[in-house]
Amino acid sequence: MVAILVGFVVRVHMLEPRLAGVENPEQALALIVGRTMDGQVALRRAPVWEQKLYALTLTDASSEIGQAIAWYEELADESLVPDVDLRLAILLGEAGRRERLAHVLAPWPSRGEPLSTYAGVLTGAYLGTEEIETGDVGDTVEALGPGWFADALSLRVATRLGEPALAEAARRDQDSRARVLLTRIRVLAALDVVLVALGLLAARALWRRRPWRSAVPRWPGSSWRSCS
Repeated sequence: MVAILVGFVVRVHMLEPRLAGVENPEQALALIVGRTMDGQVALRRAPVWEQKLYALTLTDASSEIGQAIAWYEELADESLVPDVDLRLAILLGEAGRRERLAHVLAPWPSRGEPLSTYAGVLTGAYLGTEEIETGDVGDTVEALGPGWFADALSLRVATRLGEPALAEAARRDQDSRARVLLTRIRVLAALDVVLVALGLLAARALWRRRPWRSAVPRWPGSSWRSCS
């Protein structure tokens, strides 16, 4: 019965698209990826020794953003929501994939609003081939809402336009989220250390007892030779 149940569940998941089981995949993915990227920002705020420690136990930033791009590319094939394309483009820009970003942005002006507005902002921010309209920046950041995506784009635009106030506001928002996440990461790391220590102590106690090496009982007054 268990084998039949497992086979049925596996078959359902293989035949059904992964996005079909999510009520609002656009919002869910934005939350997951935003928190993941905020986690990477938080780790960069930690001391060098702590960063090296986490590098041994956690995935690096390049793999995280690569996975996020793969997720958004999959979602972009299924969703018509413009914000999905916008967030995918920001991830490509932050990952330094300029050629891929230029290919993605090329058809946006012909697709109408709001993608035509987004195209001008992202082209100027990441490719530097167009002037950025201040009003378009506000509309684009507002469409993203608060979080990592808006702050990442704001920092790029601030560098391009020479707007220190915009950059300072984005860094302040990043720092406020990074402090909370770094505290949680440290708590989880401490729990991992405690669990490893308890596991080592349990293994040491088990090794000292070695119940698997208990002697075979012998009849009183007998010897192995007489028994044989």
